[in-house]
Amino acid sequence: MSYLYTNAFADSNATKQIPMFSKTFRYDQSNTYHDKTKNFSFSPPQNWTILNVPTSIPSKALVIFSNHNHTGLTTLAIFYKPISQQVVSVLRTFSDSNILSEISHELSYSGTDSQTKVLQSGLQRYQDGIIIKAVSLTQYPNDTTNIQNEHLIFFLNDGREYTLLLTSKPQDFNQDQNYFETSIDTFYVAPNENLTQTETSKVDLPVPEFGPLTGMIIATSIIGAVIISKRFRFY
Repeated sequence: MSYLYTNAFADSNATKQIPMFSKTFRYDQSNTYHDKTKNFSFSPPQNWTILNVPTSIPSKALVIFSNHNHTGLTTLAIFYKPISQQVVSVLRTFSDSNILSEISHELSYSGTDSQTKVLQSGLQRYQDGIIIKAVSLTQYPNDTTNIQNEHLIFFLNDGREYTLLLTSKPQDFNQDQNYFETSIDTFYVAPNENLTQTETSKVDLPVPEFGPLTGMIIATSIIGAVIISKRFRFY
């Protein structure tokens, strides 16, 4: 069981007095993926490989891994976004319950084409940032399609946000979630000495109420779920 999931996600505001990636398994496997531009590495579940996305389908993901099972396709996408120090300040000062409430609001959606609801969420603070976990279910009433997602969002105090998004069929979700959560122990983000204040300020948002978190999460997570599951038409 991943260290990220052992009683880590509680509404307590308690901070683990260790860096976020201090227990990451930093050794290369045959399938380890390295992104030197965004300074991270990750080993997907065994036998999962990169899904080649057609250029006709827009995707904000840096990389998408898949089990390539066309009768029950599961995907794991990784996204990156620079965040402003305003966002970092909000995450440091707002309570866990307020942050999780806003995250749930951002991930939820109700329209004529689909409805998404958050089933569970949690948060853990570290010396250098926070990790948010959320599990959501998306339903498409017109074709009775259901998609279950796990969102794991890493907010680093130095102005970087990484999202790992698992997309699966509900009936396969528990098994796929086990593969996903085991692989999380290999996700490592290196210090970024070249990150500039100009880059971290690019995403300043006009913010009513909660602040700059509004609109930050849904852009990657829901787009990932819709593109991977509906436009690829593997479901």
